[in-house]
This record gives sequence, structure tokens and C-alpha cells, in this order.
Amino acid sequence: MINTRFIYQNFKKFLRFHRPKLILIYVLTVFLAFSQGFGFLMLIPLLGLLEINHQAPQNDLIQTWFYSLAERINISVSFETILIFYVLILSILFLLQNRKAIIQSAYQHQYSGYVRKELYRKVLFSDWAILNRISKAQHIQSLTSEIPKATHFYFYLLNASTKVIIFSIHIILAFLVSYELTLIVLISGFLQFFLLSKFFKKSYYLGKKGRTTFRRVLKNIDDFWITIKPAKIHNTEDYYFEQFAKADDNFVNNQVEQYAHNQKPQLLFRLLALFNMVVIIVVAQHFFHTPLALMILLVLIFSRIFPLFMNIYNDVNQMVLNAESLVNLNKMNFAPHSTPAERKECCDEVPENEIKIENICFGYSEQRAIFNEFSARIKAKSITGITGESGSGKTTLIDLISGLLFPEKGKIIYDHLEMNRQNVSVLRKKIAYLPQDSLFIDGTIKENLLWDTTHMISENEIIEVLKQVNAYHFINEKKLDLNSEIINFKYSFSGGELQRLALARVLLRKPSLLILDEASSALDQENEEKIMELLKSMSASVTIIFVTHKQSLFQYFDNVIKL
Repeated sequence: MINTRFIYQNFKKFLRFHRPKLILIYVLTVFLAFSQGFGFLMLIPLLGLLEINHQAPQNDLIQTWFYSLAERINISVSFETILIFYVLILSILFLLQNRKAIIQSAYQHQYSGYVRKELYRKVLFSDWAILNRISKAQHIQSLTSEIPKATHFYFYLLNASTKVIIFSIHIILAFLVSYELTLIVLISGFLQFFLLSKFFKKSYYLGKKGRTTFRRVLKNIDDFWITIKPAKIHNTEDYYFEQFAKADDNFVNNQVEQYAHNQKPQLLFRLLALFNMVVIIVVAQHFFHTPLALMILLVLIFSRIFPLFMNIYNDVNQMVLNAESLVNLNKMNFAPHSTPAERKECCDEVPENEIKIENICFGYSEQRAIFNEFSARIKAKSITGITGESGSGKTTLIDLISGLLFPEKGKIIYDHLEMNRQNVSVLRKKIAYLPQDSLFIDGTIKENLLWDTTHMISENEIIEVLKQVNAYHFINEKKLDLNSEIINFKYSFSGGELQRLALARVLLRKPSLLILDEASSALDQENEEKIMELLKSMSASVTIIFVTHKQSLFQYFDNVIKL
């Protein structure tokens, strides 16, 4: 279902985005329409000179005006004079059309960029629970293809409105030449538009289907890269290709069907326009005895009016095709839980004594309660272990402590500060989180170590931390440095090496609270002992929460929470 309020609100944004530039586009459109119309009017004296036994005009209003203008500026009226004037008008017209196209294209792309950044910010600052409901393929599709299509919707609306202006000007000019024939053209044109509007329903269906099929193509690509290693080991490349080929064939077939569907009304419109033009010529000659010069001019004007009807129809049809993009963007039009401005207004207290978990209740559904009146205390500047069976809620608890999730009942208190949606962003600035699966992006080692660190860190500090986690030596052994570009980190380093690099990254954030989720699972015993000794020494100044199922690590913990 299309949310008309959402469309209206975003159209207002579209109009306000760069109002002077939009006004300039409209002014140029109107001026170009008048220029085109004036160019057609110039054909009247030009064609009049070609008539046999031509004499100065007596009753023709347009020719009379042109001859009087030429007399006032002291120019002799001749075929060459009128032709030069006509060419000059068209040359100016072409230059203005070129300038208008450039300005309109810039407005369209700049507005697309503005909407793309706005949507990306909303996703970044949205609640964790909302993010869990958004598919990666949907997000990528929205940012890459849906936003341009949604922007096209508004530009097609703008184009349709400007073409209505041009159409109106041409109709006025046609009325000046022959109001009877113009009325016939208007009635037949509107009837054609009404008859062809039945194609809009299928256009909307094909547009919706096109977005669904394209999303499946993106999903198949993403699925392969996520499961690339099992795919190679299991020798199931053919399966992945078949799935991708099937999705791609559906997408291609939809594109072909869309094109064929769009061509049907255009063909019908052209055939009907041709029929109407023949009728108009016959009526003009046999019933109204229209002069040859006016007959040619009317044919030229009507040859512009009928395509304008078709262009307006095409713009409306494209709006219908792209309407589903607006529906999808509306689904992602959720409000972020906080903004940078709100974050600055929050208090800046840092927990120094303890984290208290008081009688919290939480569940992902009514049938599955993870915590029911659960309480615990985490002493500051110590190592607290969290352990329990699979599914007992270990990861959920650290999501609650870090403010990704909020309890349905109960409180989580940092010293005397109860965590809520207003202050959680400030608290997170002092938190560092290391998940079980090490995450790295394509880029340099230095970029990966500092990608979300906001304060300045020197290369010497980076090297020192790498040495602490026993990672600096294997970087040197691979003949790499901090500025080495790495593609696919997981295939350039072992699991244990990646885990140590990931630990170095969170330590470089210089946190007050360090949360580690099975962070030693990929380490051998020797490196695990070194890392745990490092964490033990850090606990004098940092609060550390360590989720694990290994009982061998309990000796390093000051306190253990068993779930």
C-alpha cells in the first residue's frame, strides 16, 4: 500500500532541497516552451512568403504583427531575414535546453545523495532490535537502486508538471491559429489518455515484481560470499550458480516484460495520433478551407502536442513503476533512537564503582523468557566471567549491559546512573566489544585497527598494543606493515591471529568497560594464557566482562555469573 502522506512529505523535501535551482528549472521550462511556440509562429510569415502570388498580409494577425515589428526596427522582410531570425531562435533554444538538462540532472543526483545519506544515518542510529529485522540485501538495494528510483518518481512528477505547462502553451498557440481544430485535438487526446490508463495497474505490478526479483539476485550474491568456504569444500558451486541463474533469469524476464508492456500503449498512441492527424487535415481542408501556410503550421503544432500527450502518459507510467520503491523506503522510515545532537546533551558520567543489574525481565517473545527477575552485580576494575549452557542468555545479557537491548522490566545501573535510551550513547563511548567472530574490512591493517576509534593514536601506540597481544611478530613475519593493503583478512591470517588483531583494535579504544564474547576461542593455549595475563593486568584500571564456557579460564576471574 502506498503511503500518500509519506509521498507528500518527501515531495515537500524534494521541493525545498534547493529551491532556487528548482525555480530556475521551472523558469527555463516555461521560457523554452514560449521559445518553441514563438519559433512555430515565425513559420507563419516564412511559409506565407512561399505562397504563390504572395502579397503583404491583410488579415493575418501574426503576419501583420511581424511586418509591423520589422518596419519599426527598420529591417526589410525577406525569406532570408525570416530564416536567419528563425535559426537564431532555435540556436538559443538548443543552448538553453542543454543548460536546463545539466541543472536538472545535478538536482536529481544531489537530491538522491541527500536521501541516501539521510536513510543511511537512520539505519546507523536505529535500535538494535530494528536492525535485526532488516535484511542486508534490502538495505543495499534501498541505498543503491531504490533511492534513485524514488527520486525518479518525484522527477517524473516534476517532468509531467513541466510538460503540462509546455502542453498548455502549445494549446494556446494552436487556439490562436484555429480553435475548432484545437478542440478536436484536445478531445481526442484526452480520450486516448483515458483509454490507455488501464495499463497503469499492470505497470505497478511489474514494478513491484522487478524490485522483488532484483533483491533475490542481490541475496544470492551475498549468500555466496558469506558461505564461500563451505561452498568450495562441499564442491557445490553448481548449486550456487543455479540459484543465482534462476534469480537472474526472473529479473531479466521481468525487465523484458516491463519494456514490452511499456511499448504497447506507445504503439497504440502513435497509431491513434496518426489517425487523428489525418482526420484533422481532412477536416481542415474540406470543412474550414484552411490556407496552406496555416495548415502546415497546424500540422507542426499538433505534431508536437500529440507526443506531449504521450510523454505525459509515460511520465505518469514511470511514476507508477517506481511507486513500489517509495513503499519500500517507507518501510525503512523508522525514527532513530538518538541523534548526534541528542548525544551531546546527555550526561558524561563514567561508571567507576559497579554495574548493578536489578530484577530485569527480558524475552524475544512471550513464549520465550530469557530473564525473569534476574539480578547481578559487576564490580568495577575487575574481571567478571559470564558462563552458562548454550541458549542460557550469555550474549543477550551483554547486549543488555551494552544497551543494544533494553529490559522489559528492571534496571541496569552504572554506579548511580540508570541506563536509558537518552544516555546510552554516552556510556557506549567508554565501552569496547570483542565478538567471537573477528570482523575485518578490505583495507590496510592500520585502517582496520582504528576504523571506529575517534581519538588520535600514533603508530608507536599501535605497535605497542600489537606487541602486548602478541600480534606484532606475525605481521613482520609476513613482511607486512601497518599500511599494507589486505583483501579478505580471513584468508590472509589464521583464526588466532585475527582474534589477536581484533583484541588490539578494542584495546586501542582505551575503554573503561571491555566486553569479550568467547574472545579466546580461536587461540592456542600459549597465546590464550598470554592474553588472559594481559587482561588480568589491565583489570586494575578497566572493568572487564568475559563470556566463556571454558572452566580453565575461571582462575583469571574475580567473579563469575552463572546463567
